[in-house]
Amino acid sequence: MTYDKDTWRKEKQEKGEWLCPELYRLVKKEREQSKEAWIKKQKDDGKWLPKEDYIKLKNEERKRKREDEDEEERKNPKILRPHSDILDVDSIKVIKRELIFDTETTGLGREHKIVEMSLIEVIDGKKTGRNYHCFFNPEMNIPQNAINVHKITNEKIKDAPLFKDKAEEIIKFIDNSVMVAHNANFDMDKLNKELYDAGWEKYNSDRFIDTLKISRHLFPNDKHHKQDNLCEKFNIDNSKRLEDGHSAIEDTILLYHIYNEMIELLKKEDLSPYDFRL
Repeated sequence: MTYDKDTWRKEKQEKGEWLCPELYRLVKKEREQSKEAWIKKQKDDGKWLPKEDYIKLKNEERKRKREDEDEEERKNPKILRPHSDILDVDSIKVIKRELIFDTETTGLGREHKIVEMSLIEVIDGKKTGRNYHCFFNPEMNIPQNAINVHKITNEKIKDAPLFKDKAEEIIKFIDNSVMVAHNANFDMDKLNKELYDAGWEKYNSDRFIDTLKISRHLFPNDKHHKQDNLCEKFNIDNSKRLEDGHSAIEDTILLYHIYNEMIELLKKEDLSPYDFRL
């Protein structure tokens, strides 16, 4: 069966979703003018910030929010299990062990949960082949806008394990490692919220290196610092990500290569990724 443009257009017209080119250009122009008017009003009201100031403001808001949540937890303490219950804390660790880390979630808000997690083990800068990957049932509906990003449907994870049932396994895999993530604040917050809800203590922020912070340092004149932009900058093949959507395991594979490129650039400034912990 062929599905030509005329058939598609007719169906759109019948549904009231088709505009002739003249009307479409008029609507587009009105939208652009409305956006310009909104921006002007924001500036006139003193509510418009340059990008750098906006990022700083959002980071301060996140910090205040975490402090408020920490204060609430202090007022209403929950008995949390320390990781030392299941880790050999007395063992001597002489190697540098890092984990390239990423999550996919049901959304961006505080109430949203992890649906996929990937951790790739790196010893002294080299992948070992060991990794941890799991899908989780978040016990909540995944909104369509999140599905559009990572393609993880409610049907796909309906029989997946709950995070709380995998928490001990995850803690053992993480052990005493430093975790490397792009926009690490987000992944740290999601991981810590899941651990807290499962009755385990949280990880301190100094356990996380943020490659987004590194990117902003290395390329201060760039407008965009997303992983896809960095893949393009470093000639890393991200075609699978572009075609299939976000995936925690694919993102950690790409981030491993991005991280190595960043390390080499930082060396030229006598800097280390450990200067960019949260």
